[in-house]
Amino acid sequence: MTTSGNFAGPEPLEVWSSNHIDQLLIFKAMQPREAPTSEERGLGWGREEAETLLHDFLYDLIFDRTGGGLVELDGVDGHPPLDHEDACVFTTALQAADDAAPPSIKYCVTRDRQFRRATKLNANVLILYPDEFVALVQRSRRALAMRRIPPPAR
Repeated sequence: MTTSGNFAGPEPLEVWSSNHIDQLLIFKAMQPREAPTSEERGLGWGREEAETLLHDFLYDLIFDRTGGGLVELDGVDGHPPLDHEDACVFTTALQAADDAAPPSIKYCVTRDRQFRRATKLNANVLILYPDEFVALVQRSRRALAMRRIPPPAR
């Protein structure tokens, strides 16, 4: 959905990460495959493979495909009501493309129901479930494509 780097038409769609997300990706990739809870399970990879995932997948998506970037978190926004981990993710979305002019629309896509239901968060970030984000992008692209279709000849 994001690899084109465009939301709809020429409107950019950038993917952003942060030092926290990067470290979490490596940590989860290195966690054992077998563990009692999903929080403790990962891919069971070694450090080298985990760092390759970071560079070849995440950084390729962020920099090469979407023109996004990295946020260096030095504090968090939204804790509470979010736990520290979720607040780091929320802060990444909030601080992404801070220097964009005009200001960008910021989306944070998550399956986490508690995250999604949190109240009193900064309204500059729209929190969506993955299916909602995909539907939003598809509807926007479809509406733009429909405008390009010439009206029927009379």
